[in-house]
Amino acid sequence: MRNKKIIEKDIYYFIVKKINLCYNTISKIKYYRGGVLFKDGEKLSVEKAKSLSSIVLAFVGDAVHTLFVRENLATKSDAKTGELNKLSSTIVCAKAQAKRIDELLEILTEEEIAVFKRARNAKKGAKAKNASVVEYNKATGFEAVIGFLYLTGNYERLEYLLNYEVKDEN
Repeated sequence: MRNKKIIEKDIYYFIVKKINLCYNTISKIKYYRGGVLFKDGEKLSVEKAKSLSSIVLAFVGDAVHTLFVRENLATKSDAKTGELNKLSSTIVCAKAQAKRIDELLEILTEEEIAVFKRARNAKKGAKAKNASVVEYNKATGFEAVIGFLYLTGNYERLEYLLNYEVKDEN
């Protein structure tokens, strides 16, 4: 059996290494004073954003969309957190996102449509849980468009799409 002091020393160095790794990662993130987290004035070029995996764009877009929805619900509702979470889940689920992208397709730019199609058609590591494959694929495309706009710093367009309301034609 190893000496107790050696084991304690190994554990100590392991913990210090993990803390330093976490600190280094966190210290690279800069926060925007506004309500939504942004990199401090940094943005990716359109070319760099297009070179990212469409699944990575969707990963970022999912976070941005979720934060947008939660922030709106929290500031415009007196509901308790459990109810807010249920409301948020119904808005950011794959079915709702698929429906949302169907409403937005007619106003997307050619570039946004290209991002959407690339993500929609991408091979995904996960399977749809509570949605059809078609809905899941559309939702991934929607999230990729949101992630693309966020990472390229096109915040006006992002806000426009997230706040867009479909006009009733009746």
